[in-house]
Amino acid sequence: MNQNKDLGELFRQQTYHTQDLPRLNVWKRLQRRLDSYDRWHKMSQRISIQMVLVLLLLIAFVGPTLIFISIEQQKQAELRNPPVILQILSPNDTLPETRKFLQLHTGKPGDTILFEWKN
Repeated sequence: MNQNKDLGELFRQQTYHTQDLPRLNVWKRLQRRLDSYDRWHKMSQRISIQMVLVLLLLIAFVGPTLIFISIEQQKQAELRNPPVILQILSPNDTLPETRKFLQLHTGKPGDTILFEWKN
């Protein structure tokens, strides 16, 4: 290699074949590859959009259904276990018929009495 040659001159000497145009079949093959990539890319985008739409539709239909089922189950649970209403009664507030069922032998006036019903 000659020390006096310019680096640009070395590149020009090595790339003299790059001025030739590629043959027609090379351009066709390149175009086919690019077209197949474009088709694949468009198809993958379309599939992704379809998957997102299916997921959104699934959420839109299943979500309210699950909420409705949850509300219905809550209503049924309330019917099975009705809320307890506690009223504090003194012996003077009760009817005489009730007093004979509620005779307690322990405790003192003013004590709290808790009743539980089991079905």
